[in-house]
Amino acid sequence: MNKGKEGFSRRDFVVNSIMAAAGLSVAKFGLTASNKQTIDNAINTNNMNNTNSTMAKRKLGSLEVTELGFGCMNIAWAYGNAPAKEDAIKLIRGAYEQGHRFFDTAEIYGPHISETTTGEALKPFRKDVVIASKIGFDH
Repeated sequence: MNKGKEGFSRRDFVVNSIMAAAGLSVAKFGLTASNKQTIDNAINTNNMNNTNSTMAKRKLGSLEVTELGFGCMNIAWAYGNAPAKEDAIKLIRGAYEQGHRFFDTAEIYGPHISETTTGEALKPFRKDVVIASKIGFDH
């Protein structure tokens, strides 16, 4: 498998893309028993739980973040019905397990639902991640 200079392969990229697509479909269409099982199966496969994956990092000022961030807007609103809080937490933690260490949210997503859910999901890993939140909206 072709790995980048930091050890993040094309397969890792594809797997992470599938996770993001699953999140979008959950946000848009909601969960049914059959697609919830499909998502659970995908998260629990060996490819999805490869915690040995390392993702390349970049500097943002004094912060060091992973090149691929995880956007948390769809866990609160945007492209249809929001997923259940438990499913959103599972999705965010799945992204963490895949090597994401940079998470993006905003006070306007919900308002405050995305920030609260993201914080709750990442609480056990708080010292290992960077959470960016956009503020100052008049909502």
